[in-house]
Amino acid sequence: MNLRAVSVKGILTLTVLWGFCAAAHAQLPGPPAGKALVFLYRVDRQPVAGSVAAVVNADRVGALSNGTYVTAVVNPGRTFLRVGDRVLSTLALQTAPNQRYFVLVEAVPGATPLRVEMRQMTEAAARRSLAQSSRAGAAPAAAAVPR
Repeated sequence: MNLRAVSVKGILTLTVLWGFCAAAHAQLPGPPAGKALVFLYRVDRQPVAGSVAAVVNADRVGALSNGTYVTAVVNPGRTFLRVGDRVLSTLALQTAPNQRYFVLVEAVPGATPLRVEMRQMTEAAARRSLAQSSRAGAAPAAAAVPR
């Protein structure tokens, strides 16, 4: 057995594991003092094309497509989430100051028009999906809801 080959293989294995662990334990941003931070992230079991508008407490925070996420800083208390365009999915959270909340958005395969389901997740369950997701673009100003 070649000791050099074993040590190179071991170093490569440790490097890959270190990279995986670093990504899995990357620091997620925290909320500003006295506020709560909500992460909405979309991961489809069966990828579905299209994006859906994400609204938190009547403010549009972006559009979610598979593999993307948005965040919203909210005041503590009752927080209302709405995702969808023609078919809406809603969820209410009771938020506390200085806490983070994670909500999985998942498209229903075969549903026309595009429909999603939402459910609150633990940080541990959300962390891996968030590490593999990209931040969704904010809604264009022209798409803003009139006052």
